[in-house]
Amino acid sequence: MMKRMCLFFAVTVMALFAVDPVSAQYQIPHGFVTYSKGNAYDRVLCRVEIAPGMTFEEIHATEQLICEKGKLGGDVEGQISFDGKWLAFARCAGKTDDGSGGNNYGDFSQWDIYVVRIDGPLPAKPIRIDRGYYPSWGDDSYGDPKTLYYAQAETGKVFKVKLSSDGSVSEKEFVAQVPIDRLENFVFMAPNGTFAAYRKHSNVYTYYFEGPLKGKEILLTNGCHPHVTADSKWVYHAKKQAVRSDGSARGESGVGGNYHYGSSQDMHFFITRTMGDSPNLNIGNTVHLCALWADDTHFETEQIVKITDEGSFPDVHVYEDRASEKAIRYNTKYLMTGRSKEAVERTKKIVSVTAAQTDRYPVGADGAIFSWGNSLSNNQIVSASGEFIRADAVVPHGYAYIGQGNSMEIRNGYFTPMDDEVNRLFTDIARKENQFAFELEFRADDPEASGPARMISLSDGTSDRNWTLGQQEDKLILRLRTTETGPNGTPPETELGTIEMGKVYHVAVSYQPGILMWSINGRINQTMKVQGDLSNWSDNNRLIFGNEWGGDRAWRGNIRNVVVYGWALSVKQMKQRAKSVMKHSDELAFVAPIAVKARLVRSSTVPAPSEVLEQGYRRCIVSREYEVIEGSETIPSGRIVVKEWTLMDGNPVNKKREGKTYELHLLPEAVRPELNSEYTSDDLLLFDLPIYFNMEEDD
Repeated sequence: MMKRMCLFFAVTVMALFAVDPVSAQYQIPHGFVTYSKGNAYDRVLCRVEIAPGMTFEEIHATEQLICEKGKLGGDVEGQISFDGKWLAFARCAGKTDDGSGGNNYGDFSQWDIYVVRIDGPLPAKPIRIDRGYYPSWGDDSYGDPKTLYYAQAETGKVFKVKLSSDGSVSEKEFVAQVPIDRLENFVFMAPNGTFAAYRKHSNVYTYYFEGPLKGKEILLTNGCHPHVTADSKWVYHAKKQAVRSDGSARGESGVGGNYHYGSSQDMHFFITRTMGDSPNLNIGNTVHLCALWADDTHFETEQIVKITDEGSFPDVHVYEDRASEKAIRYNTKYLMTGRSKEAVERTKKIVSVTAAQTDRYPVGADGAIFSWGNSLSNNQIVSASGEFIRADAVVPHGYAYIGQGNSMEIRNGYFTPMDDEVNRLFTDIARKENQFAFELEFRADDPEASGPARMISLSDGTSDRNWTLGQQEDKLILRLRTTETGPNGTPPETELGTIEMGKVYHVAVSYQPGILMWSINGRINQTMKVQGDLSNWSDNNRLIFGNEWGGDRAWRGNIRNVVVYGWALSVKQMKQRAKSVMKHSDELAFVAPIAVKARLVRSSTVPAPSEVLEQGYRRCIVSREYEVIEGSETIPSGRIVVKEWTLMDGNPVNKKREGKTYELHLLPEAVRPELNSEYTSDDLLLFDLPIYFNMEEDD
């Protein structure tokens, strides 16, 4: 009896003082959650507010009714638009009664699609759209008008409408037919409009309407209730599992419950029914908000806080503010490091390098070994004591030159450091200190880049490197040699994120054994999937920008603000550097050239390559008079002057003949003032004609 009492007392004390390890680790963002509350015909739509530090009781106290229930109260499947202003949902039309109060989730003809404004006073009046089931928002729902998808699931037909800010709806448009040969429900359209997920033969499928997989039906798994995530990459279903929409990867979350899921518009938060395995969809259950991390191969979630005990069909929206960003970064640290507190604590200990550390080497006060901002910067390495160490410069090769924003402009060539000593120094310090970092600002111009195309690399060819940052189509790829990877820096190959062509980015990468950390425009990420030290770095590897040694991995774009460090960067340093660099990012903003057809009338004297080389130059621009034959709105027919390269890296280019017609890609002279400092041959003296630059190699 005494043993039982002691045990009871111990358990009670533990219960009173125990700390929820989940809620203690993860942070709630600023935002709100919607869900269907109640059972059967009493199910209504509700909204609660969420914010950092809120408890379940505090969240529950903010509950508001979104709209008055319909005739039967069957308001389900709520989906928040990406801007957080509208909720789309399905409402029971009540044509039959199966004993569940008319809420027959298997008879899809009984349901209508509605929308309701949720960013103003509640409850609000809903607007009927059409007969249908399982609505989803297009990824244009950040703005107006926004696309709303829905399916008439009994037929497998998918439709869309456009919703304006005032609630007006355009005429519906047929999107596609899903290949359903038996009635088994749930057709959910991806936000990007390229595919739908659905259930057939007790399995979950995707069917592609657009893209490389157009017309292909893919069996994902056995299951039901598929839900496509906000990024259109993953399909979550009732087996508590996420599958890539093309079937290429799977993720076990371990926190999902049967049937009901939602993902925030930024893909950092996940919400799901977490209690109860009953197949009865008319019963409300516990709903939890979870932290989410997903990339192309992994999908992980972890509970943060309980939202309700009587909910279903939840969704979550995150406000774009500092508090939310803080929660995202905090949660991501745990998820991307395997939820390791040790890893997070190690990251916190990465601090700025000290003067005592740098004094041992000929490096800058911040640990910089190589630093090149742009062609007009000082580009100097200065020690902590103020001693000048080295001035860094870069050398163009092939079709590469100092271009827009005084950056390295790379079209079919590459750049290298002028001082080869930085290569040896960088490798030597990295091996001794067992850490390194680098950063750069860039703009990519080729959406079909592959290999990956080399942006910056410390390497010795296509299969030998210490590290490489490259571009594979719209993805940033990092390869890093350690004692656990290999001479080519793989496996693993780390995908840092996706990029848009013509957009300017700042990227920083930092490594200490077991912790790879990076930032894209100041947003911090990290992983522990790369392990090993740097003792196997090769002395033969050299810095190169825009290609690989051997010329097999060409990259197109602009690079500047490059710094290579002998020490890891702290989170604070990454954010500070991104903020400082991005102040002037508009200087690299893409300016599209203007295509015209023009006849070459006459050319200035084209100097012989030897003449240019004798004067210490390896590039030459020549002025030419053209007559525009097929112009544009901005360059009409008539005479113009075009400045174009005739010598690149000592080799003749653009060998044009007078009287011939060419397609030219032109930019106004005012857009490219930096090119006026290049060696130029101009004896036309046509001062009254508009002047353009032709930037292509062989127009």
